Amino acid sequence: MVKDKMLYDFDKHLDEVYGKLGTQSREAFRKNVTAYREMIEKVDKELGMEKIETEEQRDWAEKRVNELADMMDENTPIHNRISVELELLTLMIMDYDEE
Repeated sequence: MVKDKMLYDFDKHLDEVYGKLGTQSREAFRKNVTAYREMIEKVDKELGMEKIETEEQRDWAEKRVNELADMMDENTPIHNRISVELELLTLMIMDYDEE
């Protein structure tokens, strides 16, 4: 990787925030990121749609977002199924509304 033109050294950032590679804190971060990515893929597949295309789908998604929001609290982890579905549906609604 060419580092002389980088505006920001992300590896350094990860080292500072989560610890150096091989440390317990960095490994915990890696596991959380992996779990989050896997949950996104799973929920995306379960939803059966990549984007909202009709007003009916949008209404369903908005209702589901409200249901999911009621299930969340400040202790809900980001890689939890509820968090991921909420995020994906919210982004789909925003994309639909922008079109």
